[in-house]
Amino acid sequence: SLAVTLLGSRGRRPWSKHQGDQELVLRGMDLLGNGSVLALGQVRKEQEWLSNRVAHKEGGERWCRLEAFLESFDAHFQEAPQRENRSNIAAEVVSPDCSFSLHLELQKVDLEVLSRKVLNYGVLMNTLTLLQLRSFLSQMRHHEEEHATVTKLSALGIAMQALMDAYDSFLHLSVAAPVQVLNTYSFAVVSMLKFSLFALVEIRYLLLIWRHQHQHMFAEGWEAVRQELSRVYAQFYGALVGGLILIFIASDYLDFVALLMQAYWLPQIIHDVRHGSKNSFTHFFIFSITATRSLQFLYLWGCPAGIFDGEIYRTC
Repeated sequence: SLAVTLLGSRGRRPWSKHQGDQELVLRGMDLLGNGSVLALGQVRKEQEWLSNRVAHKEGGERWCRLEAFLESFDAHFQEAPQRENRSNIAAEVVSPDCSFSLHLELQKVDLEVLSRKVLNYGVLMNTLTLLQLRSFLSQMRHHEEEHATVTKLSALGIAMQALMDAYDSFLHLSVAAPVQVLNTYSFAVVSMLKFSLFALVEIRYLLLIWRHQHQHMFAEGWEAVRQELSRVYAQFYGALVGGLILIFIASDYLDFVALLMQAYWLPQIIHDVRHGSKNSFTHFFIFSITATRSLQFLYLWGCPAGIFDGEIYRTC
């Protein structure tokens, strides 16, 4: 038997005017010997979607008879090279009782190749994240030796990078969760390292910048410091939650959101122009952060054979 579930629209164009999920169950398959299969099956359909000729059933639902024809192109790859880019299986499903037909094109997924892609992606992202950790720790040690340079920094620029890594952590967890056929532990490791970079390093760096730029608050007492720090935390985590909601709503435009987040140097440039400062960061930090974040961005939207090529995960 073969079961195919057609998902509803969920904000996208529906596969039919019926918005819910539909399950097609095919049984009684008959091999024809030439890579083709004949099968009979059934599908459950709601009464309001049926033809007027169909009698009303209890619960407003009915199982409709299906007739299916499936053809595999695997045996014809060498004889017809022009079909190499076509789907591996084409199917026609017809329901005479419910007056509808469906054409399906299915493509075989090589899980071994895909698993190697997942592993390579995990190694690349983990390496880039470790380099970013090294860059931030080196920059923080530089500011501990030269306290005056901390006042030259833009907290907004560091906050944008922290938010970017927090979103990366959550997105990698969401990518790993739905797919059970692959060893997606690589995504979990990437998520853990991204969250460590966000929570243990970048948040600490933001607090270091805030402390040096608000020295006058400590002269007013700890109550004033606590209130101001609470306000800063509320604004930052409010932006974090709001950004997650925005990403969920605008998931179809994730490429534009990611491109916008690449402007993390812009607040520092504006800050330097307004205050006439320079050499806010070391050259190592600037080049290493720019290179690692650009490589991640280029992999997602520039690698034609990457993990997000549409086989399992949708194309970015």
